[in-house]
Amino acid sequence: MSDLINIDIVDAIAVFTHKDQLQKIIDRIKEEVDGFVPDLSTEKGRKEIASIARKVSSSKVAIDKAGKELVSGWKAQCKEVDNGRKFVRDELDSLRDKVREPLTMWENEQKAKEEAALREKEEAERLERERIEAEQRAKEEELRKKEAELEEKERAMREAEEKARIEKKAQENARREAEAAIERERLDAERRVREEKQRADLEILRAKEQSERLEREKKEAEERRKADVEHRRAVNNAAVSSIIDQLGCDRQLGINIIRAIASNKVANVTINY
Repeated sequence: MSDLINIDIVDAIAVFTHKDQLQKIIDRIKEEVDGFVPDLSTEKGRKEIASIARKVSSSKVAIDKAGKELVSGWKAQCKEVDNGRKFVRDELDSLRDKVREPLTMWENEQKAKEEAALREKEEAERLERERIEAEQRAKEEELRKKEAELEEKERAMREAEEKARIEKKAQENARREAEAAIERERLDAERRVREEKQRADLEILRAKEQSERLEREKKEAEERRKADVEHRRAVNNAAVSSIIDQLGCDRQLGINIIRAIASNKVANVTINY
């Protein structure tokens, strides 16, 4: 036998692009190997087994080398195409940026105006919060004053009761009037406290509902984002496989091509998601 087992690759493209051609080569190798009868009883027989195994391995290397040399030529051509594509991208990106420069400057100005308007709005909201807080403090101070007044009136009532022992009838009438006035003040104060508490509870409830709504919207947005990412990944993977099938290039080159298109770096070419 020769160093290689009965293989003959004349047209590498025809062989490696048609699986049946490769199968024919494999079948010829198998036929030659199948015709060998191994003999383990002698040293010569064992050496022949090792020799056949080495020839099978050498045949594998020869076939693989032919395919590698074929792909090497393709890669060189792909590199030339990529260099041309990069030149076009760089030149047209520069031209695009130059054409768009007035619009970009205008957009930056608009953004600055929007940011200034946002700052003004935030300042107005801060002032409004401070006003509400000042009103709340004023109401609390008013309530404290009324409580102090109520305590003072109660002290006056006790003095009136002491004087009632001297002028029972006259002071009794005055005492009843004072008690009636105090009761009215007390009822008014309690009513105001209840109203303030109700308003505070309502604000807390509204804030809680808004927080829950924002959380739901955040979760829904995240779910939509994840679904879009998965969809785009599937589309990109399918596009990579298609490029590999059509061009016969390696997977990394296919991935780089799809990444360039997906990043809008290839003029007039988009991926339909």
